Amino acid sequence: MRIFKFLREDCIMPSKTTLLLSVSLFFLVPLYAYPPLQLDSTLSCNGSLGDNIFTDGDFGSGVPNLVTVNPQIAPGYNYTTAVPPGDGFYTITNNTGAWPNLYGTWLELRDNSSDPNGYFMVVNASFEPGLFYEQQVDGLCGNTQYEFSVDIINLIKRPVTGHIDPNVDLLLDDQVVLSTGSIGQTERWNNYSVVFCTGPNQTSMKLSIRNNAPGGTGNDLALDNILFRPCGPDALVSPADTSYVCVDDTDQFLLTANISDPAFQAVRWQRSTDDGASWQDLPNGDQLIFPVTNFASGTYLYRYLLATDNGNLDNVTCRLISAEKTLIVVPILYSQTDTICDGNSYFVGNSVYKQTGIYVDSLISSIGCDSIVTTDLSVLPRLQTEPIYTVQSPNCFGGSDGSIVITDVPDGYPPFSYILNGVDVNNTGIFTDLTADTYQVIVTDKFDCDFPATIVVPAQDPFIVSVPEDTSLSFGETLLLSSFSSITNVSYSWSPTEGLSCTDCPDPIASPPSTTQYVLLVEDDKGCTARDSLTIEVTKANFLVHAPTAFTPNGDGQNDIFHVVARSPAGIRQIRKFSVFNRWGKIIYSVDGPAAGQNVVSWNGTTQGKFAPQGVYVFVIEMELIDDRILQYSGSISLLR
Repeated sequence: MRIFKFLREDCIMPSKTTLLLSVSLFFLVPLYAYPPLQLDSTLSCNGSLGDNIFTDGDFGSGVPNLVTVNPQIAPGYNYTTAVPPGDGFYTITNNTGAWPNLYGTWLELRDNSSDPNGYFMVVNASFEPGLFYEQQVDGLCGNTQYEFSVDIINLIKRPVTGHIDPNVDLLLDDQVVLSTGSIGQTERWNNYSVVFCTGPNQTSMKLSIRNNAPGGTGNDLALDNILFRPCGPDALVSPADTSYVCVDDTDQFLLTANISDPAFQAVRWQRSTDDGASWQDLPNGDQLIFPVTNFASGTYLYRYLLATDNGNLDNVTCRLISAEKTLIVVPILYSQTDTICDGNSYFVGNSVYKQTGIYVDSLISSIGCDSIVTTDLSVLPRLQTEPIYTVQSPNCFGGSDGSIVITDVPDGYPPFSYILNGVDVNNTGIFTDLTADTYQVIVTDKFDCDFPATIVVPAQDPFIVSVPEDTSLSFGETLLLSSFSSITNVSYSWSPTEGLSCTDCPDPIASPPSTTQYVLLVEDDKGCTARDSLTIEVTKANFLVHAPTAFTPNGDGQNDIFHVVARSPAGIRQIRKFSVFNRWGKIIYSVDGPAAGQNVVSWNGTTQGKFAPQGVYVFVIEMELIDDRILQYSGSISLLR
């Protein structure tokens, strides 16, 4: 809360005045000329307050979401029920969340009070700064200190960016007395207050609220709880704490009005017998010290009205209200009816009762009052009825999202309390986040009767997943990873992905480039998971190929082609080059790049389109492996014709 104070030196209480509270789109000229208000930051309004005399400031209450009649409170703005309002429009509503076309950037907002149907004012500011509210309040007092306050909220949600913040001035007689500065996107109401005094014999005052920020994107705000209350010194009642007296006391009980300002000597004591819902003036209640002599049993609230003279006590705009005092008159005769469960004890003073009956005890209360207590006690039989409940197993084996819900307690009397395993206590009978186990539950009713139960939360079937045992491979060799799952309709996820033929299948083929641990995660349709893993050790020996020692390219269809085949083709990324040399070292055949193939290369025994002569030749293969190594393999081949 931001509070600013303004006080004239001659400000005390009273004499009549009229107050004009305004906010509109144009600058207003003061109706009367009074000395300008002076700021005095050392003053405060922490004392007593009077009744709110501006009852229109909460905008009323109603079941319809919007007020359909133009309230005529913002002359420079247009009233609308076509919500949300556009720039330069305003409306009165009890819930922006009920609007069918609420801007996505605006808050779903209700009245800033406990009234679910309370109305408040929503303003979409005009493009140009200016005043936007006007109202008049009559019946004020001159030389009187008042508090004016208003609740304001920025309607834009907290995470939204690029919107203009509202910026508001409060004015008294066209003089700025409080500037809010930028009202940020806090998603909460802000209270702004000023404390000021009316002038001597002042008959009117104008209060204004002015928008300083431009319209357009943002500058959307809501107003509520515009209050205007007399404000004065501390007004307390002593003794301050709750007091007790006996119904048969003959002495007076004195209530003293303690007022921090001696100028306030006019008082009127009041009493409430309905917890403050209504107040009655007391006879001879114009004394600073008021004697209470009526000691009928009951609970009473006392307070007093105060002002600078008796005339102002009748003017709600001038008088203040003191703090409240509670006085309890303890009766002599006191009756009580109660029930306990068989086996329990009931205590009245020093007496202990365990059976059904009517008992009378003479006691002295803690404050010294004599009392006769009549107790009508009923003892219920202790029944062995077990509570009725439902059980939910954890969703997954080994999970902790199981639950027990007690749905009924036959023969028990609500309200109930529930205890799980002697430690977890609640009043709902709902226990969640449970693992599969056996639990002891005790339900206790209003008469302290216990209803125990042993409840089993069963477990789901185990979720088992298995993969092959750890093994080893030579580089380039492959292995089928066959998995097992005890639950069907599952999804598979292998990691890491390198060296696997698939990662979302149950049985991928693995050819890891290096020693690798593969993890299989299996998930069923309920979100339950299980996993297993294996490690494949990869031996990085020299990469070998298979090649014949001779071939006969004579066209007879047998052994006409010289093939070089990789023994572990899964380890080859590509064969980069294949060359054949004659005995003098000259290349007579060569292929490279994609034409060389992946793991098989061939030669048909020709060179430059002619048959190569019979003889011994040397071949060289250059291979790129899946682990990025480059290897060369060479050998000899005999060409026979």
